[in-house]
Amino acid sequence: MGPVDLSTLASQMIDNFAELHKKIDENAREFRQELKENACEFRQELEKTFDKLDAKIDKNAREFRQELKETFDKLDEKIDAVAADVKNLTDNMNERFGPLQKRVEELEGMVAEDIIT
Repeated sequence: MGPVDLSTLASQMIDNFAELHKKIDENAREFRQELKENACEFRQELEKTFDKLDAKIDKNAREFRQELKETFDKLDEKIDAVAADVKNLTDNMNERFGPLQKRVEELEGMVAEDIIT
């Protein structure tokens, strides 16, 4: 091996570094582009997933509202039935004890007259 020309060696090193820098920039651009594409795909998949989740939530909410409505409808029916039973009991009590109440009031009046006289 002969003498090495430092100027040629330095020039080759500079060229090699320039080529390396160029490849690094190129790879970085490609990487950024792939990253953008992947992020875009990920965002789209995420949006689809959230859309599906929203649809399930809406469906569950509708079903829950329907079940709640049916439960309250049944409760209203039971309340109406209890109110009707209470009215019937009150009416029956008035029918049975109404005359008795009048008789008690008459007797109280008689007792009061006897006490006064």
